Amino acid sequence: MSDQSARLSLPYIMPAQAQKHVTHNEAVEQLDILVQLTVEAVDGVTPPPAPLEGEAHALGSGASGDWTDHDGDIAVFSNGAWRFVAPQVGWRLFARDVDDLRVWNGTEWGALPQNTDDLNGVGIRTTHDATNRLSVVSKATLLSHDGNGHQLKINKATPTDTGSVLFQSNWSGRAEMGLAGEDDFSFKTSADGANWNTGLRLSATDATLTMPNPIAPAGIHLGGAAPENHLSIYETRSYTPNLIDQSGNSVPLSPVAVEWIRVGSMATFYYGPILDIDTTGLVPSDILALDLPVMPGAFSFGFLELAGPVARPGPFQWTVKPGLAQARTRCTGSAMELTISDFTSGATSIVGGTLSVYVA
Repeated sequence: MSDQSARLSLPYIMPAQAQKHVTHNEAVEQLDILVQLTVEAVDGVTPPPAPLEGEAHALGSGASGDWTDHDGDIAVFSNGAWRFVAPQVGWRLFARDVDDLRVWNGTEWGALPQNTDDLNGVGIRTTHDATNRLSVVSKATLLSHDGNGHQLKINKATPTDTGSVLFQSNWSGRAEMGLAGEDDFSFKTSADGANWNTGLRLSATDATLTMPNPIAPAGIHLGGAAPENHLSIYETRSYTPNLIDQSGNSVPLSPVAVEWIRVGSMATFYYGPILDIDTTGLVPSDILALDLPVMPGAFSFGFLELAGPVARPGPFQWTVKPGLAQARTRCTGSAMELTISDFTSGATSIVGGTLSVYVA
């Protein structure tokens, strides 16, 4: 029969043993060390100069002084001397220096293993709840890559559900971007967290960009307080261009209507036109006037494509600066020339551009 217990090495009182209290007290002292084990520090290597009775330390590698040759042991100051106990795998202690529970894995006092799967929630310096199962109180949150890239995925169940990022002020929503009750991607703002305005929406079908509130008084500012920097006016129209010669006669053509968009007072954008011009009876000196919906005081941009029996029929682009409204195009045998004439547009929104057609 062994004279010690198998696990904690507690001494047994042997049959007919004299001074049984000595063995008993030694076992009690061993239990006093190991039960509810708390140490001042883990990985200690230098004994404190004036330890208190019962003070315990978990020794690290390279212990010195009275701790020499006791790397990894538990050292307890008892009855004026250090007692040492070798830990076994799985023993736990509470370390005051790190304010944490540690477990002996055979080589070091490591953190307790934790199963982080299927948790009800996680709160980092705060508490979680049934809605916010992950709650973080921090100056910043870092999500980095593991190898190459990194994606933050927000998944919703159905198209009418919401998957978005919400920005709050004092716990009240002020801005939101994402899939808010639809599959189109939108940007929204709110002044009170209850009433929301959609500023931009990107179609999930074809990525078309729309501004649901384009005529809001504030509009979109490109910079500065001047009205020309405010894109607060938004309108679209279709315009069928008219082509006349220098004598005022209409020239037969098959036009496609000009689709144009005016955004604020800064710019007008055009789609088209494509003109199939009948040049029968025209001579090289003829000048054709093309009516274009040029907006006064705004930059106008567009393109024109000519078809029919003319040299180098196009396409080409035009740009009309504020205060100018006449674009002149010269078609030659090898190229096209586009010039801008100093013609003040005045107050009207529809003015004439001059198109010079040179017949081959």
